[in-house]
Amino acid sequence: MLLPLQPLPLAGRRLRAIAPCAGLLALLGAGASTALPDYWGRQVYRVEECDARVRAEGDSIETWSCYWRLGFEHADAAPSAMDALERVLAAHPRHPYAALNLGALVAKYRGGERGDALYRLAQDEFHRTGNAVGELIVTAGLVLSASWNVDAEMGWPEYARSLALAEQLRDPDAVAYAHACGAELAYGVVDYGRAETLLRQAEATITASAPWWLPWRIADLWGRTYSATGRPLEALQAFDRAAALAANDPFTEALTIHGQAAEAVRLAYSGELPMADAEARLDRAIAVAREQRLRVYMTRGELPSLMLQAAMRGSSPASEEVARVALARGQTNNQGFLITHSLRLLTRFAAERNPADAHLAGQYALESLEAAWDTGHPAVIALAHLGRAHVDWRLGDVEALRSHAEDTMDAVDQLRWSQPEAYVRAQTSAEWAFAYELLAGWLLDLAGPAPEGPALEPALDTMERLRGRILLDELARSGVPARVPPELEARRSRVLGELSGAQRLLVSPAAARLRTEAIGKARAAEGQLLEVEEAIARSAPASVPVAVASMAAIQAGLAPDEALLSFQLWRPDFSLKAPYPEGRSWLVVLTRKVAFALRMPDSHQLEPRLAMFRALVAEGNPVEAGAAEALERTLLEPALGRLGEEIRRLVIIPDGPLIGLPLETLRRPGGEPLAARYAISTSPSASLWLRWRSAGGRPGPGSVLALADPTSSGPPGTHRDAAAWLEGLVLPALPHARAEARTLVEALPPGGALRIGPDASERFLKTAPLAGWGLLHFATHAVVDESHPARSALVLAGDEAEDGLLQPREIAALDLGGKAVLLSACRSASGQVLVGEGALGLVRAFFRAGATAVVAAPWPIEDQEARALITALADELRSGHPLGEALTRAKRTRIAAGAPTLAWAGLQLHGDANFRPVVQPVHPRRRWPWIAGSTAVLFIAWLAFRRLRRASASA
Repeated sequence: MLLPLQPLPLAGRRLRAIAPCAGLLALLGAGASTALPDYWGRQVYRVEECDARVRAEGDSIETWSCYWRLGFEHADAAPSAMDALERVLAAHPRHPYAALNLGALVAKYRGGERGDALYRLAQDEFHRTGNAVGELIVTAGLVLSASWNVDAEMGWPEYARSLALAEQLRDPDAVAYAHACGAELAYGVVDYGRAETLLRQAEATITASAPWWLPWRIADLWGRTYSATGRPLEALQAFDRAAALAANDPFTEALTIHGQAAEAVRLAYSGELPMADAEARLDRAIAVAREQRLRVYMTRGELPSLMLQAAMRGSSPASEEVARVALARGQTNNQGFLITHSLRLLTRFAAERNPADAHLAGQYALESLEAAWDTGHPAVIALAHLGRAHVDWRLGDVEALRSHAEDTMDAVDQLRWSQPEAYVRAQTSAEWAFAYELLAGWLLDLAGPAPEGPALEPALDTMERLRGRILLDELARSGVPARVPPELEARRSRVLGELSGAQRLLVSPAAARLRTEAIGKARAAEGQLLEVEEAIARSAPASVPVAVASMAAIQAGLAPDEALLSFQLWRPDFSLKAPYPEGRSWLVVLTRKVAFALRMPDSHQLEPRLAMFRALVAEGNPVEAGAAEALERTLLEPALGRLGEEIRRLVIIPDGPLIGLPLETLRRPGGEPLAARYAISTSPSASLWLRWRSAGGRPGPGSVLALADPTSSGPPGTHRDAAAWLEGLVLPALPHARAEARTLVEALPPGGALRIGPDASERFLKTAPLAGWGLLHFATHAVVDESHPARSALVLAGDEAEDGLLQPREIAALDLGGKAVLLSACRSASGQVLVGEGALGLVRAFFRAGATAVVAAPWPIEDQEARALITALADELRSGHPLGEALTRAKRTRIAAGAPTLAWAGLQLHGDANFRPVVQPVHPRRRWPWIAGSTAVLFIAWLAFRRLRRASASA
């Protein structure tokens, strides 16, 4: 159970229970005003101290809380605390304070139904006597008990009751406390979107006079929620805030220090923190827990920290002893966290022994799964299945590994698809990417040193079940009409209007003096919009995972000259939840006829090399060529060397540090860029690529709608502040954008439209019927916010109703079925990268709107260079080449002209490369004969017509 009463008292000279201000304090009775200056200054170690306090102070929440604090902080004293409370209830069966504290301790140490029964008794008694504060506290205790027991059915009605009680008290901090308890419940039942919504509501309600433990609790839960949704850096920052708030309470601070250490370990294994820093934090967490005699407190304390340290050190007698001690403690005190995690550690250690102890590993694995089923928590069940899969891998049992991998993914699917809102689902998916990466790597590892053919399918299917799944799910359901409750639709419209209004202030010339106010309004509207979208998602039917494409279907979808290269780069993501230091990285290669896999360096080994290469490209350093050759030898040459000469097109499924890097910039032996031989496109997953490839016919018209240079005709400073808010960029004029767009419109079939300056407006794009155009071209600025994807935007012309920032939610609402999009805008392919899902930004938004191909810039591109590249692209499209081939030919033209890599590789194709706007091309060198022939035919027809008229007149 998640500490249903903690922390009741307020640090300082005057003690309060939940009372955050005088309004609640008055309801606590005379005892609330009794000062005990030493309460937080000294710890309570014996039940006799609590007995003396009750005799001296009488009945009050804070006085009786001495018993639960004693029992929670010192498990060895818990039996005596419970015995003392049992004696009180024996003499006074309806004593609410004794029932409340005993219920908390029974729920923690003994489980069963008695804890909740004691809560109910106290709840009824507080209600009968009109003690609203007592009733609120015990109701919050029931909410948190439901959280720990994963009992949403009981928890949400109690949350509603606690919120009603808090509102009845007319105390904003009591309301914030109720929201915080609701967030704990949402976290416990794996509903992370709702947890974030309730945490934001708690933060919006809390006052500056709230007791320290309430903002501590909110910050601490933010840390746990960030951690559960794959954001360890944000989790560490939240725990840092919580630690600062708990600085005057050593026990609470010790809890937070454990959270800091656990996230630091994750970041160190992924290369984002020095390992020495993480180890020092973990040593401190152990030392502080020992000082506070904090052996274990829910999921934290000395034993959890020691288990994490043992997992880092690996199999050894000392490590196994730590796990056995934790297991014994968990079994004695009915602590599921200790039981499940220690059993999984013992499973790993037994499997890693040399020689492996197969029998004991299997026994521990089964016990771990049984304990996981007892918790009923989908995450714990998934981890137990993963532990069994790890044993299978260590023992070389391929069939068992395949079976347990399926079990693991089924459990993760249950957890992931229980998140109603798509963004939260994507975050949850990213948090569990480690499981898919480990399983796929282990499956290929057991397929042999050079796996090929059908043996690849289980691993490929595993990665496809991770990659781009949220986008695939959205696209598969895009034809189902959304049934949004009218009240939520009205609320969303209102909030969107407020957000647009705030952003219009930011982009206006007068924004300098109104900047702070405008940003505050925009952020408030963003928070409200998240809440509305969460509520809308929750009102829709539950999602069911969409099936991914089979290997056979992917191969059948490839053209004879195509190969698909799917990278799977393992990245260490080490924690007590995932204590597996060994993964495998691979490249899976498919053509119509062959399938094979090759070992790759791990993600953290490639990252520094790729970062250096990007820097060399950005500065035009001549050393770039050598680095490009070295990377090509590592990443692609082993695969390309096995492909035949007929392969001229590559579909890349990137992973990790390869996301956003145009691989055509790598160079073959001799220095020739890959773009000179291969046309390269990219996709978040093979299943998505096949969906776009199989979409059917292209739209009838191949003409272009181009929106260019919307800012240059506006007043000075237009959009400058918007960029500063969203990304920190200044947006200069684009003198070549108009000519670039005009060239493209004129190159493609008639019916195109060019809108420039004020006419290239957000309002026009949202209201125009787009069916008449097959290709949308944006020659404008993009602003990219990698921390808040929803703030990214294409900059268009604004007006009194639109802010001119075309953001992802607005892009996704466009009807672009079957169209292609060309974003000639700096960094328009960038965005927040979620493991497995890819970049969340403008490209993804256009795919959500129905586009099948998006060309976008992975990095900044000069205005003049963009014009040169688009001009070359226009010539190739006019010649009838499909979009992918045309873009590659345009790049070759720019390479031949001596353009630097940053310029010729400034656009990258995502999705289906087969989009062809000109179906029957007329080659320029054949145009004059065609015109002459057509003229001759017309002249002959005219002569015949004249003769016919003369003959008729004569008659």
